[in-house]
Amino acid sequence: MIITKEEYVANYDEYQFGYTVWGVPETDEDIKVLYEQGFLPYSGSAKSLPLYYLCRSLRVSRADFKVSSENRRVMRKVAEAGITATKKYVRGTDAVADEKLITFFLVYFAEHHGPNVMSRERLLSVLNYSKYVRVTIFFCVGEIIGAVISQEYEEILHYWFSAYSSRYPNVPLGMWLMLTYTENAVPGSEVYLGTGYGTKARYKANIEPIRFFDGNAWNDDLKRLKEMMKRGT
Repeated sequence: MIITKEEYVANYDEYQFGYTVWGVPETDEDIKVLYEQGFLPYSGSAKSLPLYYLCRSLRVSRADFKVSSENRRVMRKVAEAGITATKKYVRGTDAVADEKLITFFLVYFAEHHGPNVMSRERLLSVLNYSKYVRVTIFFCVGEIIGAVISQEYEEILHYWFSAYSSRYPNVPLGMWLMLTYTENAVPGSEVYLGTGYGTKARYKANIEPIRFFDGNAWNDDLKRLKEMMKRGT
């Protein structure tokens, strides 16, 4: 495993100097080590891949996960909408050839995050990121209603990107996808839920008991996490 740093921001008055920390796996086992040390796979630009970045990563142990009353409310709303889903699993490299699925993701990102967030090139690079990338596709009455791109290596399960149908605007399909993925995770696994920055990530705190990487270790101070995200940090 190779660890490198790239200078980012500096506050010389306070002697605070920021560096982005990059990790490059040299073996499959390095992937596991990087996740455990707070790194997540990078897909932001055309940098040489595979590449991982150190961040405030979030994770929950499947053995500790408990469905809360808020989680049950989400599940109930999906059921009340008449959604009964079936699932299909495909490798990321096989998903590349599924034009209907590719379009589903691209339309979702354009509608929810803007036209420049997820290009076709970036999406294909994610699906080809490693041999451990998987896509879970959810169908209802023969139509795709949701899909999750994950990277799964042994007990490391990373819920990476998701997309869901706009046909159910009043149904919390995004949260339902994350809950369903976590609840169906392999026993003994660690489910990684991406980063924990800003108000847009606050919904992830409803997956309990969530922990965040604080730069040194995994921290279970949920109150602190919520406060940081509420401040937009």
